[in-house]
Amino acid sequence: MNIVFSSLGAPFFAEYIARITGKKFIRWQDVNSCRTSNNYLFLVGLYYPENKFYKYLDNFKNIIIIFAGSDILKLNKMKIKDRDRLFLMLKRKGVVFATESPEIQKRIKEIYNLDTKIIYLPSMYDFSNDCELPSKFAIGCYMPCNVSKKKSKRYFYGFSKILEVVKTMPHVDFHFYSNGGYVDIEGETKLPNFIHYKNTITDMPLFLKNISCGLRIVEHDTYSMSAIEYIMAGRWFINNYEMPYCEKINHDASVDEIVDVIEDVRNRNYINIEGKKIYTLNHSVSNFNQRIKDIFKKGK
Repeated sequence: MNIVFSSLGAPFFAEYIARITGKKFIRWQDVNSCRTSNNYLFLVGLYYPENKFYKYLDNFKNIIIIFAGSDILKLNKMKIKDRDRLFLMLKRKGVVFATESPEIQKRIKEIYNLDTKIIYLPSMYDFSNDCELPSKFAIGCYMPCNVSKKKSKRYFYGFSKILEVVKTMPHVDFHFYSNGGYVDIEGETKLPNFIHYKNTITDMPLFLKNISCGLRIVEHDTYSMSAIEYIMAGRWFINNYEMPYCEKINHDASVDEIVDVIEDVRNRNYINIEGKKIYTLNHSVSNFNQRIKDIFKKGK
């Protein structure tokens, strides 16, 4: 089965999935070159839904489009008649819509009355080894530091609020990392409990040996890979979006609320064993490959 991956708005993640699953990645500009009746297309995200690109998704054997982070926000900005026309057109082309979880599937159904398949996204890492919690409690925070967009990126990931939490909890170490390495922009790394990594984390299982819990506060989200991998490693995860086996905080959680939840987790001396079991099963590469093959085989 010839499966190719692409994305208009998330090429990095589409390429990541293609690489770890042994499939081919193509830039969306080059999709035309793969449009044959022998190829299946897996498109990450219905990004920029008004883009004319979607009109030309023809001649593939079958197509899956999985909803991604900002899809719902983009679709909500469209006129209802234009959005309905887009869905109808894509259905006629044989597109199968997918979501990352039952929670998102339910949300899409309620908002758009659109039926979707569930496809759990895979992690490249093996977390089957020893996963006991570290002796010293520590929090991990993924925090993008794109210098050209540093303010918008940091705002999206709740940096200012998390920094206040760091200052409020000097007895807890917070580990900050990012793709490409964490950049100290405003001197925050002078705080003794603010630990940052100048290089990209390339071995997540090794990194998480020294982390007890993850913290994520974002403007909008689906199923984050950070939470998936922390839980696969038996760690706890504090999130302002609903995910199974995560500690849910309010979307606009106060510093006091976040501190209280961290203190509650800090008192646990056991791993997130039930979460680890379920996430390891759902988010394995083998499970993902089998799932998309089964969906593609059903045809249009």
